[in-house]
Amino acid sequence: MQAAGGSMSLAGFALSLGALACEAAFTLFAFALIASLGPRTVSAYACVFAVPILLAVGLAVDGRHAIPLTSLKQAGALAYMAVVVTALAFVLWYSGVGRLGVERAGLFAGIVPVSALLSATAIGESSLTLVRLLGATAVAANVTLGITRPPIPPTDRDTARDRTV
Repeated sequence: MQAAGGSMSLAGFALSLGALACEAAFTLFAFALIASLGPRTVSAYACVFAVPILLAVGLAVDGRHAIPLTSLKQAGALAYMAVVVTALAFVLWYSGVGRLGVERAGLFAGIVPVSALLSATAIGESSLTLVRLLGATAVAANVTLGITRPPIPPTDRDTARDRTV
């Protein structure tokens, strides 16, 4: 939205909703496994299954250009993305989900666009306007509200369903 000057195509909006749905599914499906396998193992499985899928899609779309390792600098960037941005981020995310629960951990997904705005502003690629600052403040207020509210106790129906699963 920032790079496009605040406008978005219908396809871009649909892809954004798809990404949000995938992010939610990614966390909800893994939640049941975190308790039994732990965040590191769940993260390892997520990476092990994602790599061949992404490689196949990349090769299908870009052919031999899917893996353009032409320099040591690019190889270092790819290693950083694999280890820090992917594997470590998975472990940290699943650790948070395991400790906070899906509902509360999900609130922190709202911080992603705020951190992107602050990062882009810090490196001079974006400006911090009043509207963007108000949006970031609204996100911060809602995350704070969601984290500090006491959890809703399970209903009788929820506990009966948990016993049957």
